[in-house]
Amino acid sequence: MDTVYEIVDYTDDEKYFTLGIFETAEQALDEIDKAERRDSPISEFCDGEYEEIQVLKRKIGWSQHGTTIKTIKRQEFYDEDKDEYYWKRV
Repeated sequence: MDTVYEIVDYTDDEKYFTLGIFETAEQALDEIDKAERRDSPISEFCDGEYEEIQVLKRKIGWSQHGTTIKTIKRQEFYDEDKDEYYWKRV
């Protein structure tokens, strides 16, 4: 294995948080699908009403930023009829 797939929280332009590292892109994307819920953000580091999650392909060892293979942008909304907040992709 010479590459890994890193899921990162890129919500903040000045820093990012690694959420997970996987052997394949499929594993990383499957884990995002499992973590994505209507009632909460994917990232435990999200403290606002918006989050940006990226999947990066990275080389093992010293490497730079990596190659973005997927970006997921989610936002919190309010449903007046149900009187509840919910998250969805934007």
